[in-house]
Amino acid sequence: MTEDRLLVAVSGGADSIGLLALLPSELGISADRLVAAHVDHGIRRDAQDDLGVIHDVADRLSIQVISRSVDAPTYARERHLSLEAAARQRRYTALEEMAREMNCRWILTGHTMDDSAETVLMRMRSGAPCTNGRGFGQAGEDSETTSLRLSNRFADMGGRSRATIS
Repeated sequence: MTEDRLLVAVSGGADSIGLLALLPSELGISADRLVAAHVDHGIRRDAQDDLGVIHDVADRLSIQVISRSVDAPTYARERHLSLEAAARQRRYTALEEMAREMNCRWILTGHTMDDSAETVLMRMRSGAPCTNGRGFGQAGEDSETTSLRLSNRFADMGGRSRATIS
């Protein structure tokens, strides 16, 4: 990952804004290697406010911003998914598209431990596997993106990689 471009998924919340700010200031990753990516899921009317916050922070850090809008509610209805599952699927598809467009090899997402715990609980409630008791694990085999936790291991699995920092 030494010279690869990084797409940083930024929701506008504290965890992703913190991740975006941490990369250049604490890890020394140059701003020209970073792209802040935001996905509006078509759920909240005030989602544009989040994008404004992201632009403010990214502009101060000299980081490029890209965004996409998806229609998670319609996707959920058409595929008989929960709104959360539909939003997650559409978000990762949009992030992968933006990564290709911006020539980013890595997609980074930031989650607090509460997010991970919430994901585990949601999976347990639905009967879905919990991936070794953690909320985040390997992406599906059919995906060209590999999900991994930087805190546990950091290995290039080929293709585009998605890293989750918890």
